[in-house]
Amino acid sequence: RMLFGYFMKLVISSRLAIVTDLIYGNYGECTGYQLLLGTIAYAFQIYCDFSSYSAIAIGAAEILGITLTENFRQPFFAVSCQDLWKRWHISLNAWFRDYLYFPLGGSRKGTIRKYFNTLVIFTASGLWHGAAWTYVVWGLLSGIFQVMGYILKPVRLAAAERIPFKGNFYEKFSHSLSVLVTFLLFLASLVFFKSASLDAAIEIEKRIFLAFDPKSVLTTSLFSLGLGTLNFVILLFALVILFAYDLLNERTGDAAGIILQQTGGRRWAVYYLLTLLIIGSANIGASQFIYFNF
Repeated sequence: RMLFGYFMKLVISSRLAIVTDLIYGNYGECTGYQLLLGTIAYAFQIYCDFSSYSAIAIGAAEILGITLTENFRQPFFAVSCQDLWKRWHISLNAWFRDYLYFPLGGSRKGTIRKYFNTLVIFTASGLWHGAAWTYVVWGLLSGIFQVMGYILKPVRLAAAERIPFKGNFYEKFSHSLSVLVTFLLFLASLVFFKSASLDAAIEIEKRIFLAFDPKSVLTTSLFSLGLGTLNFVILLFALVILFAYDLLNERTGDAAGIILQQTGGRRWAVYYLLTLLIIGSANIGASQFIYFNF
């Protein structure tokens, strides 16, 4: 667990930080497509950054015989905004649920009150991150997306019932579409979390939606985003490993345990691969953990 935590931080998050800082630091000169790329990069950066030190803490505690609660559970596999926030920063969300949402009445005092309480706890979560309008709007948007999910759920279920063709393909397509929409809504809110000011966030949102410039999809070289060819290839390889690990976790609930059960050769091949990638990332340098700011 500790090794995979260092892998997420040093191999993935530190490289993505270079990309996001370059794009968001020059947002006025970037096209909508480039800003979308930067926002996607930041989503994985903040996930790997925060999940990494949670994994390191859990692994270190396990060595001492202490079992800590999981803090992340594959959030980018979530099928709704509600599902995503059950998987992201589980400890903080559980605290807000127990000490704010439930005392406010939770969902026991009617639908409207449930929606209001949801908006309150997410706005409070934004303020917990800092007394800035960017965090407040990020929290409020996250709450609004949850409320929209509650409201539209009956409509979605009714529409699904009317679809004449159903089967394995439809189930997989519907599931994948839900995951994609959830991720895009998360990105829309994350722009405010990352931006230095409310004006910058609004400008970036405008550029993503109104100045996308399809030509830049062809003219923007992914190898020119501050990393260079070698580091970009290493990043892509590392993201494939991350996806495989999270997919295994999603299906089994214990990817680390599955790896531990493998034969010595396979298990140590994984350990050495992660270790070599970490050592090979020493020249990148490690930035401070994002959530240390909070």
